[in-house]
Amino acid sequence: MASGGELSTSPVRSIVASRNLENLIVEEVSPPSESRIMDLKKGGSMGAERMRLLRMRLWELRRLGPLKIVAITSSLPKDGKSTIAVNLSTVLSDGKQHRVLLVESDLHCPGVGNILRIPKNPGLAECLEKGVDPFVCIRRIEPLGFYLLQAGMAEGHPTDLIQSDALPDLLSSMAQYFDWVVLDTPPVFPVADTMSLCQASDAVLLVVRSGVTPKDSVNEAIEMIGSNRIAGLILNGAEEINKSYYKYSSYYGTKK
Repeated sequence: MASGGELSTSPVRSIVASRNLENLIVEEVSPPSESRIMDLKKGGSMGAERMRLLRMRLWELRRLGPLKIVAITSSLPKDGKSTIAVNLSTVLSDGKQHRVLLVESDLHCPGVGNILRIPKNPGLAECLEKGVDPFVCIRRIEPLGFYLLQAGMAEGHPTDLIQSDALPDLLSSMAQYFDWVVLDTPPVFPVADTMSLCQASDAVLLVVRSGVTPKDSVNEAIEMIGSNRIAGLILNGAEEINKSYYKYSSYYGTKK
């Protein structure tokens, strides 16, 4: 870990009510350009505008009912869900105006730490397996502005941890301290953990890679998750749409 001290092993249910997020460990990151992590300072970028639109839609959905814990998944691996999770967490934080916790909840093959190029640290696995206080593990990610609970290192089988009763308790506790909790889950196939994570969330965003993800896989994922739990589908890598966006963004960018 980046600072000294032993991990607390107090039960998840006994999380102290008063928490100062400013005291959490800060992790400075500088993702490479190929990671596709957007720069919000570049206001006209395609990725930033799409994430802002998604943020607006989520805030609109929140007005219709309880919505704080959002799971991001895909039907198959390598559809780009971890990149979407990082970008969405960044835009939801809105320059640190809102407290956003990103939970790296794929204990089998965590991807967020690799994208941000930060080392493995104790996290979700230790919280579920040993009752470690999550606030010992959570880091503030700068300059992106959100908080991160990494996957950690499970000693037992990851699926047993995710399907335990400790998971909904932990997420419910975290929702008290953050405006949004974003879960970067495993893909629906072939991992069984995703159903438990989706059930513990208020809504699910399903990432689909344009021209790559088979339609049958998408339909089967929707059926397994339940269409009533899916807040929306995110089409990733749609190059034709990208070309149209650049055409019109350039047009509007010349207007005074």
